[in-house]
Formats: sequence, C-alpha cells, structure tokens
Amino acid sequence: MQEIIPVVLGVLLAFATRSIVPSRTRLMVLVAASLVVGFLVSALVGELALSWGFIWVDALFVLAAAAVTIAVMTAVSRRSTVSGG
Repeated sequence: MQEIIPVVLGVLLAFATRSIVPSRTRLMVLVAASLVVGFLVSALVGELALSWGFIWVDALFVLAAAAVTIAVMTAVSRRSTVSGG
C-alpha cells in the first residue's frame, strides 16, 4: 500500500513538468525530481531506517509513473489532433 504514494506523486510530477518544463530539458528535470521525491517518500514512510536502497526503488516508481503518464498524455493529445477533436 505504501507504493501508491510514489506512483501518485509521479503522476502529479508528470502533469507539472508537462505544463511547465520545456520538452528539451524535461527528461533531466524528471530524473532529478524523481530522485528528490524518492528520497522524500522513503523518509516519510520510514523506509530509510531499514536501508538507503529504498530511495532508488521509490525514485524508480516515481520516474516510471511519470514516464507512463507523459506517454499517455502525448498519445491522447496526438489522437485528438489527428481526429480533429
């Protein structure tokens, strides 16, 4: 159940970077923000008391959720443009 937090934050991060960050630097911003958010989630949930390795796990969850969200948003945007909607 604790892994829902990084996934939700990854989706929110994707929406934030899609509207604010230029596409050229989006990947760098996503990776850096995923590491920061992964650290914060690990600290918030208390996983850092067990191992620092949880930062990487949480950061990967954040990054994967953000990447999937951006891919879906891009596909939906292209589909609506092609269909004339």
